[in-house]
Amino acid sequence: MILFNVFQEGLRMMELTFAEQVKILLKRRKMTIKDLADLIEVQTGKKMSRQNLTQQLGRDNFQEKDMRMIAGVL
Repeated sequence: MILFNVFQEGLRMMELTFAEQVKILLKRRKMTIKDLADLIEVQTGKKMSRQNLTQQLGRDNFQEKDMRMIAGVL
């Protein structure tokens, strides 16, 4: 029973926020936040600065449509 509780606790710690997932993908793809902001501008025509994206990632404050757009770009 103790091992099961430890396992469950480990699973909870493995849950990642959207911002954490984006940062992991950026690192794996050797991209910067500026690279992502530039891709967003090119692919969507939506103005996106590195500063704005950094702030959104820091707050983990995204609307669903923005999450879908970022996921599509990545």
